[in-house]
Amino acid sequence: LVSRSILKMTMAAAFAGPLGCRPLGRRRPRTRWPSSTRACASSHTPPPSSPRRLARLRIRLPTLSPLDRNIARIMIPAVATLSLDPLVALADTALIGSLGAAALGGVGISTNVFNLTFTCFNFLQMATTPQIALANGRGDADEASRIATQSLWIALVVGATATTLLFLFTHPVVRFFGASEVVAPFAVAHLRARIIAAPAFLSTMVLQGTFRGHQDTRTPFFVGLFSNFVNITAFYTLLRVLKLGVAGAGFAVASQQLTFCAGLLIILLRRRIIRVEHMTVPPAPARIASMLSTGIALTIRTFSIFSTVSFGMAVAGGLGAAQTAAFEIARQIFALCARLFDGISVAAQSLIPVE
Repeated sequence: LVSRSILKMTMAAAFAGPLGCRPLGRRRPRTRWPSSTRACASSHTPPPSSPRRLARLRIRLPTLSPLDRNIARIMIPAVATLSLDPLVALADTALIGSLGAAALGGVGISTNVFNLTFTCFNFLQMATTPQIALANGRGDADEASRIATQSLWIALVVGATATTLLFLFTHPVVRFFGASEVVAPFAVAHLRARIIAAPAFLSTMVLQGTFRGHQDTRTPFFVGLFSNFVNITAFYTLLRVLKLGVAGAGFAVASQQLTFCAGLLIILLRRRIIRVEHMTVPPAPARIASMLSTGIALTIRTFSIFSTVSFGMAVAGGLGAAQTAAFEIARQIFALCARLFDGISVAAQSLIPVE
């Protein structure tokens, strides 16, 4: 009874004003409505004054300005593109998990080594995007093409150098990251198969930055869909059909990165955004110095993030294969959630130089 009384009082207080209900404790004189109004009331139609009162309760949705629409146009496909790789990586993790905890732990250590080595160069993308956006905003297509091609030169040289060094010192590197005797062979096999596409991975950063500088994030999304379809197909074929183990998983990821890079480059060449004659000219020393000076702060930031994750992987690796595998699953889920917020930064890099 007490609960019912409280409920009655709450409902009466909530609806007393807007809907014309009388509050408790006061008697409201009964109003006799005209016959037409009583007819409306008999058919559950509110009195004539109710629509005006209900109009005050309508929720007014905010209107989007042209700038808001531009942000959404760039941000939504960018978020979708950034989410593709973590989603496919989760599917790959499920397939690798069928090989055992040691294999999954080895792939986790290999992925951390790759990310710490090559993702630190993501300044190639972040520095390229606003410079191309600025040149595109001025209508200088030649300058935008030169910036893109010179950044590609830097990506290829850095990628080839890092790949060679990492291939030669794979064993000590994975041991440094905490790989045990059981996990280390899987980590070495996966890493050596994957790093063949490292120059393409860095080049893809530049190519995506070129598209973002031209405020086009839809094309990388569709190319990313196709490349990840290639990844899943190659993953299943190499693991389940050809039985290549974790090395096949590394080759599958490399095929995705090579396909993504080739697809973006072909489209940019066909649209004449990147011009062939500019690709034969190596970057000037001033361009290299400018790129590196811009990337120092970004590299330190990225290195601090991934070094923390790598330290956690090293600690998990010292606890055993099962703990390493569990840490890799949690890391993949965290990477997916973190990518969802990067779309706003993509829109900012594309629009701020122009606006």
